[in-house]
Amino acid sequence: MMQQPYYAAQPYGQPYGQPVIWHGAPPPKQTLERHHRCNDICFSFLFFVHLGVIAYVTAKYVPLAINQEISIYNNNNNDNNSNNNANNNSSGEQIDNSSVHAILILIAIVGGITVLVSTLTMNILIYCAHGLITAALIFNIISFGLVATQGIIMGNPVVITLGAMMTLLAIWFACSVWIRIPFAAANLETATRAIRDNFGVTIFAYMSLIISFLWNVWFMVAFSSFIIVENSQYTNQNGSNDDAQVHQSQSPEFYLYLFLFSLSYYWTYQVIKNHVHVTVAGTVGTWWFLPQEAASCCSCAVCASFYRASTYSFGSICMGSLLVAIIQAMKEVLNYMRESDDGIILCLAQCCLSCIESIAEYFNQWAYVYVGLYGYNFLEAGQQVISLFTARGWTVIVADYLVDRVLLMVSVLVGLVIGILAIVIAEYSSLNVSVGNAFLIGASIGVMLNSVLMNVIGSAVNTVIVCFAEAPQEFLMNHPELHNKMVNAWRLAWPAQFRY
Repeated sequence: MMQQPYYAAQPYGQPYGQPVIWHGAPPPKQTLERHHRCNDICFSFLFFVHLGVIAYVTAKYVPLAINQEISIYNNNNNDNNSNNNANNNSSGEQIDNSSVHAILILIAIVGGITVLVSTLTMNILIYCAHGLITAALIFNIISFGLVATQGIIMGNPVVITLGAMMTLLAIWFACSVWIRIPFAAANLETATRAIRDNFGVTIFAYMSLIISFLWNVWFMVAFSSFIIVENSQYTNQNGSNDDAQVHQSQSPEFYLYLFLFSLSYYWTYQVIKNHVHVTVAGTVGTWWFLPQEAASCCSCAVCASFYRASTYSFGSICMGSLLVAIIQAMKEVLNYMRESDDGIILCLAQCCLSCIESIAEYFNQWAYVYVGLYGYNFLEAGQQVISLFTARGWTVIVADYLVDRVLLMVSVLVGLVIGILAIVIAEYSSLNVSVGNAFLIGASIGVMLNSVLMNVIGSAVNTVIVCFAEAPQEFLMNHPELHNKMVNAWRLAWPAQFRY
C-alpha cells in the first residue's frame, strides 16, 4: 500500500493555511515520559563533600589569616604617622563613604533599569526577531567601522588596520549568515515565546547570579586565607617573606593546591550554570508537549523542572560539570606555569585543552537538554541526543552559532545603552560618580544581567531544536502558528538537511 503523506505547515512562499506534505513517514509521535529516579548520585555526593571541604578550609584558615594580618599590621604600625594623619583621614573617610553610597545607589538604579530593558528586549525578540537579528549584524559592522574611523582620526595605523580587518570580517560573516536569518529568527521566536509564557524560570536564573556572586566571595575568602597562612608558616620556618612567595610559586604542592582550588571553583560555577540550563530545558519541554501545564509565570512546569534539576538530575549535572571543570582547572595551572616559562610545549598544551574544553561544553549543552526533558543520566542523555541528530542528518544544523552570536550582540548592545543611561543619571542627579565610572558600572551591570536572560533564551533555543527533532507532531498540534514559521524558515536555510 502506498504510504499516505503527512500534512503539516504550508511550504515557503505558499499562502498561509494550505498544508505542506512532509516527505516520507512522519516522525513517530512522542510522549513526555520522564524518569523519576536519582541519576549519577555518587557525583552529587562528591559535590557536597567538596563543599564540606571548602567549609572546613574556611573555618580553619580564615581566623588564622585574620590573626596573621592583624599581627603584621600591629608590627608595621607607626604611631607618629597615625597621629599626624588622624585629622586628614576624617574628611577623606566622609568623601569615600559618600562615593561608595552614590555608587551603590547607581548600581541599584541601573540594575532595575536593566531588568526592565532585558524584559523589553525579550518581547522584541518575540515579535521582531528577524529585524533585531538584522540590526545586530549591521550594528556589528558599524561598530568596527567606527573603530577604523577613529584610527584614521588619531592617525594610528595599528588601530586603522585592526578596525578595517574586523570590519571586513563582520561584513563577511553577515553575508555568509544572511540567508539563515529567518532560521535563527524562527528559533528565537519560539524559544522566547516559551520563556515569556513561563517567565518565572528567569527568577531561578537571577537567583543563580546571586548564588554565583556569593560563591565567588566565599571562595576568594577561603583561598586567600589558605595562601596567607601557608605563606606565614613558611616564613616563620625559613625567614624571608619573599623566599616564601618564591617557594609557593615553584613548589609542586602549590601547583596541586592551585589545581584543587581551581577545580572547586569551576566545578561549582558549572553546576550553578548547568542547573539553570536543565531547569529551562524541562520547562520548555513541558510547554512543547503539555502547554496547559506551562502557561503562567510560575507554572507547575517551572516549579517541577526546578525540583527535578535539584533532586533527580542533580547528580547528572554534577557529573557533566566535573568533566569541564577538570579541563578548566588544568588550564588555570598551565596559565600560571606560563608566567614563569612561556615555552612552546605549554602553549600547545593550553591550545589542546581549549579545544577539548570547547568540545566538552558543546556536548554538555545538548546532553543537558535530554537530562531536563526526560530525566536520563548524563552519559545516556549524551548518547541519545547524538543519535537523534545523526539519524535526522542535523549535525550541520546544530553546529550553527548564529543565535549565540546574536544573543551576545544583544547583551553588548544593552550594556552600551545602560552605560549611556548611567551617565545621564549621574549627570542629572546629585550622585557623586564620575562619567567614566558611571558608564563602566552601567555597561558592566547591563551586560551581566542581560546575559543571564539571554543565556536562558539560548538554553530554550537548544531545547526547541531537540524537541523539533523529537516531536514535530506535538508542536503542530499545540503551537501550529509557530510550527508553520519554523518549518518554512528551516527549509529555506537548510534545504538539504531539513527533509520534512
